[in-house]
Amino acid sequence: MGCHLIGIGGTGAKTIEALTLLCAAGRGPQALSVIFLDPDTANGNIERSREAFEAYRSCRTPDNGATWGDAGLLSTALSGGEVVTPFENDVAPTLSGWLKYDALQQQRPEMADLIDVLYTEEEKETPLEKGFRGHPSIGSAVMAGQVTFQQTIQFQQLQAAVEQDVGNGETATIVLVGSIFGGTGAAGFPTVARMLREEFADHAGGMVQLGGVLVLPYFSFSPTRFFV
Repeated sequence: MGCHLIGIGGTGAKTIEALTLLCAAGRGPQALSVIFLDPDTANGNIERSREAFEAYRSCRTPDNGATWGDAGLLSTALSGGEVVTPFENDVAPTLSGWLKYDALQQQRPEMADLIDVLYTEEEKETPLEKGFRGHPSIGSAVMAGQVTFQQTIQFQQLQAAVEQDVGNGETATIVLVGSIFGGTGAAGFPTVARMLREEFADHAGGMVQLGGVLVLPYFSFSPTRFFV
């Protein structure tokens, strides 16, 4: 069975870190490929998770960790670990800039009017290099246009791996994980899930299984108090 995990946002990265440690303890699948999906490539959770991921791969021997004896430690073959970001070429993107809102006002005013209906001025001008700031409506629009099999090499590699699994008569399992209460996870989870369903719709007999883990709120911020 081919196992593939897509961690979306900071919560997705924390989950991959935890799963990496489980794999180190010998509790993972035989093989696992991993993709991080986050517009904030400097996310602290991603840094921690990738450090654990690379430490695992540097410790694991080519022969399935056999030097660790019968304990089964490090038995999972981990692959991937790259970060997919929809803002590959932009330093500090905004929704307005990404949608080319100024040009639309001149060339397609009806489209600019629709954007005005869907998004506030603040949402249109909020810098997005640190994520979608709790606005999944922004993230959904960006990810639907940028995170595709045609434009993203990591998803092309995922597609090839899944096709190889199916060609070998194995079931390919793809799992998405992210939070439902933030911006990136809430935006990316349904968007990527729909993309995957459409891409692998032709595989009959359940050879490609798609699953997901949605994380409910597990932290909160204290309300700001102002004293006069």
